[in-house]
Amino acid sequence: MNTILAIIFTLQLGYIPEGITNQFDITGIEEQCFYTDLSVEFKILNIFFIGGYSRIYLTFTEMDFYPFEIYFGFSARIKFTENIEIGFKHTYIHPIIFSRQYYNNMGDNMDSYNEFYFKVKGEIKLF
Repeated sequence: MNTILAIIFTLQLGYIPEGITNQFDITGIEEQCFYTDLSVEFKILNIFFIGGYSRIYLTFTEMDFYPFEIYFGFSARIKFTENIEIGFKHTYIHPIIFSRQYYNNMGDNMDSYNEFYFKVKGEIKLF
């Protein structure tokens, strides 16, 4: 029997030993950090997928963990076959540290971006 509606969820915990250095980084923090990813997606008729996700970065100090920014997102995709899909993602970057220096350094970097994609997945068996 085909599934009409399902909820898919993931929780991922990770460690970045060299810190965050990408074009969307607001903080410029280059020290080691941890992160958590949480996502929830609704699967409709095994074809349509609609969901949301968040990622929180945390630095570790001598006293405590300090979260400093969060990425929120929305996604929608259509899966034509097991290996072909098209989709859309919207991600919003938001600081969660209340620091005058932090906000002064943000400038126009606190922003969002959109992704449209076409994905083809394949496998080549070697042995």
